[in-house]
Amino acid sequence: MLTKEKKYDFRKRMLEVHKPGIRNHALTPAENEYVLKNGCTILLPERDDIVVSTAAKDFREYLDVSMGIAAILRTDADAADCDICIYFAEDAGIDLEDVKAYMGYRIEIGDRINIYGHDARGIAQALYRLEELMSLRRAPFLKKETIKNKAMFSPRMVHSGYRLDEFPDEHLASIAHAGMDAILVFVKDVDVTPYGFLDFNELIRRAEKYGLDCYVYSYLDCEKHPDDEGAEEYFDQLYGKIFKACPKFKGIILVGESCEFPSKDPRTSGLPKHLTEDHDPIRNVPRKPSPGYFPCSDYPQWLNAVKTAIRRYTPDADIVFWSYNWGSQPEEDRVRLIENLPTDISLLVTFEMYHRYSLGNSTGYVGDYSIAQTGPGDYFVSEAKAAHKRGIRLYTMANTGGLTWDIGTIPYWPVPYQWIRRYKEIIKARDNWGLCGIMESHHYGIWPSFISQLTKAAYSDYTGCIEDRLRDIIRINFSDDDRTVDTILRALDKWSEAITYHPTTNEDQAGSLRIGTAYPLCMPQSVHKQPAPAHTTVPGGWYYPLYQTIDRGRCSIFSRRIHDELRRAKIAKSLFEEGVTILETIADPCEELERLINMGKYICCCEQTMIHVKEWYIRRTRLMVETEPEKLMQLVQELEAIAAAEIENIHASVPMLEVDSRLGWEPSMEYVGSPDRLEWKEKLITYVLSGEISWYKKAISYDL
Repeated sequence: MLTKEKKYDFRKRMLEVHKPGIRNHALTPAENEYVLKNGCTILLPERDDIVVSTAAKDFREYLDVSMGIAAILRTDADAADCDICIYFAEDAGIDLEDVKAYMGYRIEIGDRINIYGHDARGIAQALYRLEELMSLRRAPFLKKETIKNKAMFSPRMVHSGYRLDEFPDEHLASIAHAGMDAILVFVKDVDVTPYGFLDFNELIRRAEKYGLDCYVYSYLDCEKHPDDEGAEEYFDQLYGKIFKACPKFKGIILVGESCEFPSKDPRTSGLPKHLTEDHDPIRNVPRKPSPGYFPCSDYPQWLNAVKTAIRRYTPDADIVFWSYNWGSQPEEDRVRLIENLPTDISLLVTFEMYHRYSLGNSTGYVGDYSIAQTGPGDYFVSEAKAAHKRGIRLYTMANTGGLTWDIGTIPYWPVPYQWIRRYKEIIKARDNWGLCGIMESHHYGIWPSFISQLTKAAYSDYTGCIEDRLRDIIRINFSDDDRTVDTILRALDKWSEAITYHPTTNEDQAGSLRIGTAYPLCMPQSVHKQPAPAHTTVPGGWYYPLYQTIDRGRCSIFSRRIHDELRRAKIAKSLFEEGVTILETIADPCEELERLINMGKYICCCEQTMIHVKEWYIRRTRLMVETEPEKLMQLVQELEAIAAAEIENIHASVPMLEVDSRLGWEPSMEYVGSPDRLEWKEKLITYVLSGEISWYKKAISYDL
């Protein structure tokens, strides 16, 4: 039975790298299994390496915490006297053949266990693989076999899921266990993040121990064009000084909205977005996009200036150019830019964004990050082909750390079959266009889960059938009873179908789905944004409190589309509820399974809020144009009924939030969906009913 948590208690669970007491002492080894016993010895390689020693200590901790046996780390023992011998393959004169590559390793389990790593990160991953096998077996018994693997993608980058830009060692360890090899930090200046001071070099050193590189996510505003007088010195002071102070930063992510520059492309305003004028209807002057939102012809010149400044201090720095902000622009403009980019950089393209799909009677589109559509979208395909043709390294933002904007206040999306469909498309992109690197989360970070484990399996060469690996991962996390596993998979299949009906457009992703059940029901004259702590990077929450079309010129299309979305949203909610019902048939669920069920119930409540918001919008809009008093009164009464139902819905979601402090929280907005925000929402609904709605009723009653 889950107990109530205080705010941020989820971090205690997050920092538990190894689950205690996994071992089932009733089990006995099979004849073809090697047994690790209490006092077993692990021989470290002669070459001193911080990644290897950190991973070996982690493995020793796993044996102690999860398997209940003590292990001894040695550097001077005879291999014949050791249970596990770790070698750098090159030093041991071993040819790893097909896994002689980055993060490659071979494990030979026979009379003892030999680990041969192509590099230190490969050795670490080999030890993590042994942990997985023992967790699946529920005992320190390892089948005698040979296991091989190498990295399929690099980098695999994530933001922190603990707190924005904060990475405790345990979180770094969990990220490394998930097979990732890089972290991302928002940078405004040397040792400055949006949250304030952070010792970058100290973080880089700690991440290095776990085999993780550290990338700059640029929040550096550029106010000079490369042609301007003094530009070289300016670029050195803006970009170069970061790498001069922290030369071990692996690279930098440059995305239009976060690093606009004064482009001279006449198709743009040449000004940052907040200074770009809207369309002038009197003079009929068309609105020009700001440079951060258009594939400007002088971006190659700007990139070369940035690259020169950075590589003066870090010659091999990875300059990653992300085309996120102009994916909706004409293909010919986007491709023309790629055809002129320098080839010694990396191009990052969002995988599913801007994809258009049929809603039945209208067309939907993916406004931002979503797993509802597997992708790839046309935007990605067009740019992937162009980058491949020019030999530019291709990365993608795929969200495969487990979370998207489909709901912003959950830790991960438990829709494994939909994730599997995406993995397969990503691997096709690798084969077709040379996709080699992945950004796996944005500022919502990563929560270590069975989905991040599944992602690791999908991006590994040892997997075989990924659906079989899913079954193993469910056993590791939730139950080793076959019937229970079958039941869980049946529920997860329902959820994986449900997400395909989930709306993906801006109105929802930047509306109710962003903050869940805390999203307010407003009338045009009573729009309120919830209060927020001053220290959040997005005070008040990054969402639009008055649900309406966000895209210019789409009002009529939106009015038509919303009805199709509402119909599909109800199907999604029904399927999520079916999954919850299936899971609730399981007797005596473990704590992790209880948390999965609890999150499933919260997702259902969030889906209901989204449905209510759409229904509220439809009636609120009709109220503005209806003239018959009887129909006006009916609309007002329907609004009152929706408000009453939504109050019941938010009350239903409170127990889920109370027992899981991760629900309702998002790193950049903090507790934007917490119980106290629901209390604020209920007061706001009461205010709306007693204010504008009451006024409408009085006004209408005069005409009845």
